[in-house]
Amino acid sequence: MLGFLVLPQVLPDIDLLTRVGVLMWYLTMGVLVALTGVFDLHPFLAFRTPWWVRGPIIGAWMNFVLACFLYETLEQVLSALDLAQLSPFVLVFESALVGGLIGYVATKVGGEGAQTLGLDSQVAPPAQ
Repeated sequence: MLGFLVLPQVLPDIDLLTRVGVLMWYLTMGVLVALTGVFDLHPFLAFRTPWWVRGPIIGAWMNFVLACFLYETLEQVLSALDLAQLSPFVLVFESALVGGLIGYVATKVGGEGAQTLGLDSQVAPPAQ
């Protein structure tokens, strides 16, 4: 929501569609990080991924893709913020931190794995 509200102050000629797209992008990132907390056991490799792995990886991947799609627009935003020397791909590191924060909060609020479904026992890893 912060990006949706702040983008017009940073870049006055930014269109509404881009602002809504950024808002939905970060909403999708948050949902993906939270939902992967339910599936903390990898189905084929039989290992668990904690929130501090899932969140940053999903966040970094999502903004890597965003930077690929909106490279020129993000360059304009960084220039308007006097950060023209930075690449738009710096958002990959920013979103890794945001993804980690989302993963932490989602795990603390909703639990992890079987806990999110209200099950007290842990689900056994698949047989190999």
